[in-house]
Amino acid sequence: MDPIVISDDEDDPNDITLVADNIIDITDDDEAKPLSDQLKRNASSVSLASTQYSDGIDALIEAYESERDEDVDFPTANPVLGAGPSRVVNPSISPAKRANSDTLSSQPAKKPKVAHADDPFVDAPPVPPPDAQTPFLISCKRHLQACFDTRNLVFGVQYEISRLLTNREITEPDVKYELLDQLRGLNNTDGAPKVVKLLKRNSRDPSQDTSHNEFSFAYAKEKDAKFPWKEQDLEDERLALNKDAGLGFYEDDPGWYAGKVNYRARLKALDTSTSANPQFDIILEQAELGPSNRFARQFGSKYFLRVKIPKQLWNHDKNLVTFFKRPFILNGRVYRAFYEKDKTVFLFMTNEVVHNGRISADRFHPGYSLVQFLEWHNPIDLNLKQTMTKWASRFALGLSNSAPGPVLQPERLVAIDDIVSAQNSDMTDGAGIANIATLRAIQRKFEFEFLPTAVQVRINGTKGLICRASNDALENDALVQVRPSMVKIKTEPTDLAHRIIDVLRVSHARVQTRLSAEVIINLAHNGVPLTALKQLLEEGLDQMVAPFMEWEGPEAMYELWAMLCRHGGVLSARAARQAAGLARLKGYAEKKDEDEFEEEDEDALNGVEGSTAWWTDPVSGQPSVLEETVMGLLDSGFTPQNCSVLRDKLLKIIKAAIGTYVKQCRVLVPMSATAFIVPDEDGVLESGEIFFKSSRRNLVGPDGLETDIITGDILLTRHPCKLPSDVRKWKAVDKPCLRDRSDVIIMSVKGERRMADYLSGGDYDGDKGLLIWQPELVQPFQNSDLSYSVPPEDIDENFSKTNETVAQFLSRASRHKVGDEIYLEYLQDFLLGGLSYPSVVGSYSNMHDVSTLTLGYGHPETKRLAYMFCMVLDGAKTGLRVRSEVMQKDQKEYNSKVCKWKENMDPKESTYNKFYAKPCRPFIMDKLQADAEKHGEDKQKALEKFFAVKKKIYDAVLAAPWEDARKRAEAASRSEFGSQAMSSDLDKIEEHVKSAYAQHVQAKNRTPRAHNKKGAGFTALSIEKRQDVLRAQSRHFAEGPVLSSFCISDYELPILKASYAYIHDAKHSSEGWSRFPWDVAYRDLCDIKVRAEGQSKTVLGGFYERMKVMSK
Repeated sequence: MDPIVISDDEDDPNDITLVADNIIDITDDDEAKPLSDQLKRNASSVSLASTQYSDGIDALIEAYESERDEDVDFPTANPVLGAGPSRVVNPSISPAKRANSDTLSSQPAKKPKVAHADDPFVDAPPVPPPDAQTPFLISCKRHLQACFDTRNLVFGVQYEISRLLTNREITEPDVKYELLDQLRGLNNTDGAPKVVKLLKRNSRDPSQDTSHNEFSFAYAKEKDAKFPWKEQDLEDERLALNKDAGLGFYEDDPGWYAGKVNYRARLKALDTSTSANPQFDIILEQAELGPSNRFARQFGSKYFLRVKIPKQLWNHDKNLVTFFKRPFILNGRVYRAFYEKDKTVFLFMTNEVVHNGRISADRFHPGYSLVQFLEWHNPIDLNLKQTMTKWASRFALGLSNSAPGPVLQPERLVAIDDIVSAQNSDMTDGAGIANIATLRAIQRKFEFEFLPTAVQVRINGTKGLICRASNDALENDALVQVRPSMVKIKTEPTDLAHRIIDVLRVSHARVQTRLSAEVIINLAHNGVPLTALKQLLEEGLDQMVAPFMEWEGPEAMYELWAMLCRHGGVLSARAARQAAGLARLKGYAEKKDEDEFEEEDEDALNGVEGSTAWWTDPVSGQPSVLEETVMGLLDSGFTPQNCSVLRDKLLKIIKAAIGTYVKQCRVLVPMSATAFIVPDEDGVLESGEIFFKSSRRNLVGPDGLETDIITGDILLTRHPCKLPSDVRKWKAVDKPCLRDRSDVIIMSVKGERRMADYLSGGDYDGDKGLLIWQPELVQPFQNSDLSYSVPPEDIDENFSKTNETVAQFLSRASRHKVGDEIYLEYLQDFLLGGLSYPSVVGSYSNMHDVSTLTLGYGHPETKRLAYMFCMVLDGAKTGLRVRSEVMQKDQKEYNSKVCKWKENMDPKESTYNKFYAKPCRPFIMDKLQADAEKHGEDKQKALEKFFAVKKKIYDAVLAAPWEDARKRAEAASRSEFGSQAMSSDLDKIEEHVKSAYAQHVQAKNRTPRAHNKKGAGFTALSIEKRQDVLRAQSRHFAEGPVLSSFCISDYELPILKASYAYIHDAKHSSEGWSRFPWDVAYRDLCDIKVRAEGQSKTVLGGFYERMKVMSK
């Protein structure tokens, strides 16, 4: 009898497959039975996801019983795997021999006569470039995938194994039978973390595996905040019962919604030496909790994969498009690319099946094909008037970071007209209206303090702001009125997802903004004197530094605590760490975002927010953020006068703040605010008037008094600000009928043009404005000529345009004309169009800066470059592409030059192979930087003098617990019984602390300096690496010693260790102190200090993190 032939990888002659390992399981009692009976019996005990399983068994039985001489291909148990190459396997191999195999292997077998190119699961020698229908294997090879499927391994387990494989952290021989068996039957929560533990013995961060160690409780909070697999289990369970369960209205958990697990990857170049056919690979990254979007809520998180393309590969434009047109195989499923934004490609898991190395034409999984998915979101037949570039760009709507708000009944989404001026300017572009019931439902769902005046939303095919209605009938049901300018996709809402209000952001105002360089240049051009800007810059630096140096008085430490909290954005950062994916929606922001008026992410595709790298060490209790560390020391009773580590960290904070302020020329404007700009729906504002009211009395008026409403002359601008006309002087007025609308800048709908249009072509779909009422800036400012707000007549000659409409596209490339495969390729030409055209947004921004410096801000060439920048910014939607000859000419003229002031602000602005552009006249930024540097140097000198330590600081309070324990031990040894037990335990503590101290010194000395800037050592490492080092030390410190007596309780032990660590460090550190005791015992040292200071109140960390000190 000839041996049975099954499909397998041919590269490893010892590989054994799904059938041999999991189906053919012959026992001694079976050997006399027909093999067909054995196969059927074993098949009944194996659970497979694929409906093709039984077909595969029947084919295998038929092959055996007919005793054919030729090789046999049988339908694989999972049709995604394909038939592939065949291999001979001898069924007489005993189960014992198979069980003893360490890897997925068996006896050598003859190789089949099948070409590599036929099977995407086989490593192959170089072959001709694959076409768009040749699948690309991300992971895993067929024999490994078969083993996953027969064990019913959940998605998270398979993904983690694939991630380790693609990152070369393990190899296929590491994936052993017995290890996979241990993962069988586990859910994502239990199984995915276990993968690293089983397959990778030296994981980078031992704290990640906390299931069976003494620190599991300590790390639980941090782990839950970023742990994706519990969320994936909820999705799998609930979406299996109800396809709409993930949309935010699950009966048993109404606040829950799906799509929060972000799956990411990066593109890697294996070989780009041959530009005609570069070799790429896709490397999977760790799944993370993050923002959700409509697509992921509808279909599930695991249906989407984002692939980031590193900058060094951007020049392989056409090769990238060809590559991403291919189907991608990940864990047995087919993914296809459907959108590209900022060199990130988005893939969707389709219902396709790979068979015989190609996409099967008649086998499908449940779900959507890529074309069906595209039609679900943006029906191509209903949008015939769109250009294809706009049609492709609309997929950003479904990917926008959002959370589900209330559901609208079909009749409660009402169309109303835009307000259009006599000159045909859309005065309400991008803004609709919502009744109070809608806004109240959003407020309740997301627990906002105030009823929002405006909400940035996506509803079905619409995009923009919905603003509070002026005349509300106080209905109970949500009602939204949308305008034609908001409609981006014409569609027929077929699913619940199309009727849900997707919430991106709500209105909130930030006060006391810092000016960007663009705004400073504009103000200077339009009449604001250098002296006014210098005064604000110097006053801002003085106001920032002064509170750091006020240490005397009964309120001093409270004020210092509150100031550090504001300066470091501590409360917002804490909230953002807890609210994975909702930081942007709820208005939590990093300090950078609070201070600066910068570019908005219009499509909200930035992905994961709030890195969890900055969590407090749960073992030692020490925060990762300097400001938070100092705050913890202050509220424990330490002061800069009595604590060296506090004094040192405080000095570092101030120096860093001064350095950043000086480098960035951060001109602080106390009388300023940023907020959404919205149209005046009541029509009470006259042309050139605005209304602004804060929800709090946190505004400072020109008279110096606190207020909530601004009146008088103001300046208004938005990003980008590149033209003289992009800042306008208008008038703020008070209108009682508008006072119920706060935290938005309301702009008149009267006049010739939309007011936002004067500000670099703005609209009301979520643009933010910068409002300034600072007298020193407003009074001397003169509005520039409005001719700057009109594009040059010949600007279109700089561009070529892809303006093919959907109707034209369908007439030449409809599915029935070209077939599904070619039709999809043609669609992907537009969907992935951004890959075929290198981004020139940054280039034209730099060209504009150079022209501003060398020719002048108002020069016609500078104006042209400003419009070039704005037009390439929207190029993906408009289809505009800079003509090659124009690009070459502009690059030749400007790309070899760099502005010195920009290099000072950003070291990445390298002068390598470039030279400094020569200013046509003294330039405002050069002057401001010179003044900032001088003022900063004066402040640094004053700081050094103020912080100088004249003598070493030794805190007897921290040493007291250890000294008291030693006295008690000595007393016990002199007692009647003469016990040495306590002294022995204290000796063990000493040895443990000394050992930990030695490790601390060694780790510090081992820090690589060669790869860090200026040999900065430990502090120059990434926060993740620093955190790993510090946490390893704190865990080691907390783990020991093991005491032999009951003289020292478990409660007293950490206090004694902390106290002796402080004493030992004070004796052996060259400066009389180091970070060591604080790195390993921060919480315990703070506890010692608090108890010694007198009255105190112990609170849970969750309460503490929500508290703040009110400054006077």
